[in-house]
Amino acid sequence: AEDESDDSEDGEDDACGSTLPQANAGGDGTLKVEQSTTLDGSSSTGSSLTYAWSISSGSGSLTNQTTSSPTFTAPSLAGSSVVSLTVTDCNNNTSTDTTTLYYVASSANSQAADKEFVLVNDDSTVSETVQNSQVTLTVTYQGNSFKVRFSEAISENYNVLMTSEGTFVICLPQASDTQGVCYISSSSASSLSGTYDLDAALVSDFVRISGAQSGDRLGEYMGVNSDEDEIYLVAPGSGANGEARIYDLNANLIGIILGKDGLSICSVLFSNYLEVNAESVSLGPCNIAQNEGLAQINAAESSLSLMKGVLEETSLTAFVSSSSLDDGDGTFDLNDDDADAELNCTARSTAFGDVNGDGNDDYLICGTSLAYVFFGPYDDADSCDDADMVISSTISDDGFCSSVSLGDVTEDGVDDIVIGGTDKLYIIFGSTSPAASIVIETSPSAMTIEASDVGVDVQIVDSIIYSSNGRIYSLQTLQEEEADAGANSLSAAGCQLDISKNNRIINPAYLLLLLSSMPLVAVLRKRKEILSKVRVLRKPSRS
Repeated sequence: AEDESDDSEDGEDDACGSTLPQANAGGDGTLKVEQSTTLDGSSSTGSSLTYAWSISSGSGSLTNQTTSSPTFTAPSLAGSSVVSLTVTDCNNNTSTDTTTLYYVASSANSQAADKEFVLVNDDSTVSETVQNSQVTLTVTYQGNSFKVRFSEAISENYNVLMTSEGTFVICLPQASDTQGVCYISSSSASSLSGTYDLDAALVSDFVRISGAQSGDRLGEYMGVNSDEDEIYLVAPGSGANGEARIYDLNANLIGIILGKDGLSICSVLFSNYLEVNAESVSLGPCNIAQNEGLAQINAAESSLSLMKGVLEETSLTAFVSSSSLDDGDGTFDLNDDDADAELNCTARSTAFGDVNGDGNDDYLICGTSLAYVFFGPYDDADSCDDADMVISSTISDDGFCSSVSLGDVTEDGVDDIVIGGTDKLYIIFGSTSPAASIVIETSPSAMTIEASDVGVDVQIVDSIIYSSNGRIYSLQTLQEEEADAGANSLSAAGCQLDISKNNRIINPAYLLLLLSSMPLVAVLRKRKEILSKVRVLRKPSRS
């Protein structure tokens, strides 16, 4: 009898195997309060596993706790919960893993700004005043202040860029009969002073760069590489297919990228989407919202009209690595020089950010009715059909995807997607376990904010959402910032501030989607260490 017992035990060991179980509770996630989501422990490994789920901290409720896929329902108040999964195999060996679920309020309040800021970063700001058709920009950098002035008559829009080292750039794409004009400071903004009048024939302390031809709109889009030693000025109306000019910080032309038939260069964005740990530039659609810029509230209607006009013009995006650009003779012609990759998917607006929390940039293409996410690094995607995530809405909205911005509005360490519409903002929460398909109105991990003209242009600075209607929407951590809230409102009078990525990770105890009502100085003090080094402003035509 004793031998039979040993044989039986040996048989159980053989059936279970010698490998210990490994629990996998799935990635962290974010959902709205009082919404339910299905957890997934099916990636746990081991023989004949049993499952036991529990809430180890925070609130909420679980059903079907002994299955691999229980349902978690968030409570009515914003906060976070840690959910534990313990798996047990047939040898009674156990393993435990946890997942953190953040839940946010499903609505937001907003308020207009008390000052018209158009650019903010950790050591500089730009604010605008308009009087008698004269635009005056007050620029501060590391405590130093100067002004730039021009009349609305010489350009219907302007773009501004400030590098972290103090190189200041302003472009007037419609100047001189839409032959763009750009000015690059010849010394650091820390030493500039007085008022610089761009209506004058000569502007001291700046190098003037003119477009090559009438209608080239030089400076319609601006960008700077991650090393901040190359400034890209795009002239979408130059030649047959546009061009991107590359300048060093001394305003010397060091390279040109020429478009080709089917790929007219209008925008440039920088990311590590093409290769891990290597920068590449994407050349593609005329994003009216510009993604890296801001828009004024009085330009909202004209911006939407322009967006509709160029909607179908560009469907192809080209990706060129920095090494490929460096290998040439200074001119990179897409007709002759092959891009490192091309992706054919019609876009209204595009952006890069890490929406699945793996440390790589993902590429978001936002179209007329659908948005597509391609997880980085690039993996031979050719068209929209190759997208890793498809986002849709049940609402008919002609302005859907008129703008888009990526940033960590939920402060869970993963970039979220904010899509601008005609009278709505559509927010899709990032996740380390993203769904392949999301319908915004039915997903527990998506929400909408409704307001007039809210989505014509939208940008994110840290966790704060700025919209072209001059309103601010923010996810606050009560422990960090509720005590600082005061009567003064933080706003930008119709301006949006951009951040392409926010890598700070916060595990808040409680979260609440509410109006950011602290003064600007308090916000900058709180968030100074994580504001993007470079901000770019785009101010479209005034209506």
